[in-house]
Amino acid sequence: MERGLYRHYKGKYYWVQGIARDAETLEETVIYQGLYENEFGRNPLWTRRKTEFENPLEDGSLRYIYIGSYPEATEGIENLILPEL
Repeated sequence: MERGLYRHYKGKYYWVQGIARDAETLEETVIYQGLYENEFGRNPLWTRRKTEFENPLEDGSLRYIYIGSYPEATEGIENLILPEL
């Protein structure tokens, strides 16, 4: 799995920062950050099991689409709220 910018099939953008392991199960987990502000705050951090992140939707399309390396791939995309690095 590539680190970088991903677009969710519903349209929001996320910065995948890396893969971690669950401390109890050792299952691989994706650590990613929203490039928006919502009820959970500015640039909320999320985790999702890697298998869920990579699994396609029922129609076979991808749930998250890799756009490119971060932050370079954000150029030209409007309405993103980028976190301070």
